Amino acid sequence: MVQYGKDATTKGSSQGISQGLAPLIRLFERKLSRSLPEAERAALLARLDLVGPERLGDVVLDLDAAALGAWAKTRPTP
Repeated sequence: MVQYGKDATTKGSSQGISQGLAPLIRLFERKLSRSLPEAERAALLARLDLVGPERLGDVVLDLDAAALGAWAKTRPTP
């Protein structure tokens, strides 16, 4: 059955964000040589809302592995 309305929009939006964040998560994991736990993935999603995708891309490309690991473990602040 096809869903319409708010539930379908919310589900589609969530899937879109998840798919859009996947390449950034992969870049973080490659640079850190480890998988990101759920807490760090949630922090990335929160940072996506705060600073946008370009800034997250800059962070993963500009920081070295040690600095990126420390940054990923901190909680985002508005």
